Amino acid sequence: MKHNLPSVLLTLLLFLAGHPVFAETRYVDDTLILRVSSSPNSKSDRVTTIRSGDKVTIGEQQGNYIQVTTDTGAKGWVSARYLVEEKPAVIKLKELESFEKEAKAMLDENIRLKAENARFTQELDNKNLALSDLQQQWDEQNQQLNAANERLQIFEREDQLLKVLIKENETFKKQIDDIQQILGYPPALATSAPIGTFGAPAGAFPRYEFSVPVTFEDWKALFQYVWMVLRAFPVWWYVLFVCLIVAGILIGRFWVERRIRNQYSGVKIWS
Repeated sequence: MKHNLPSVLLTLLLFLAGHPVFAETRYVDDTLILRVSSSPNSKSDRVTTIRSGDKVTIGEQQGNYIQVTTDTGAKGWVSARYLVEEKPAVIKLKELESFEKEAKAMLDENIRLKAENARFTQELDNKNLALSDLQQQWDEQNQQLNAANERLQIFEREDQLLKVLIKENETFKKQIDDIQQILGYPPALATSAPIGTFGAPAGAFPRYEFSVPVTFEDWKALFQYVWMVLRAFPVWWYVLFVCLIVAGILIGRFWVERRIRNQYSGVKIWS
């Protein structure tokens, strides 16, 4: 039984060696160039070479050698002591340099974005200031427009009032013309002649226009003018006027007599 133990162990090793293990990832250690052999020994032919930081996929292991597959698909054997699980310093340095470049690019982008933000903020402030000026101008123009509208409304009211006054003036002129026609004024004097002495048209008393003394001719002209005015009224006006005077005298006499009687206890003083 003791003589068969080495044979059993050898068979077990050969069995395990004949079955590949699960594929794992390893990195070439910090060695400049590593030789990939066709067999798990140093005397076999070289398949290819790999450099520090190259990533390979490992397979079965025989002794100090392990089978690897490169990124290009080449398979071979290399010494297991040159492969490590962690990334070597070369890759870390490259990743650090890449991270530094990315960080620098991000920093530059951040600086550029800050500059653009500052420029946009300045432009926004300028536009807000311009908008504020435009709003102020708009308010001033609105105030001027409102003032102009108020003045326009005042002008419209004054224009309407002026039209009413003009219409009333025309009506009044027409009434004056009618009265002057009734009074017997000449048409020329009734329309355009100014008022002269004693309310008569200018030129009715030529001697009295520029002199103080009144002559017989002036009184004669005055009486003629008064007679002309009186003759312009109908006869029943004069009858009515005389009746009113008589009625006024009688009413006055009655009122005075009543006051005297009341004052002297009903005694009639005069007849």
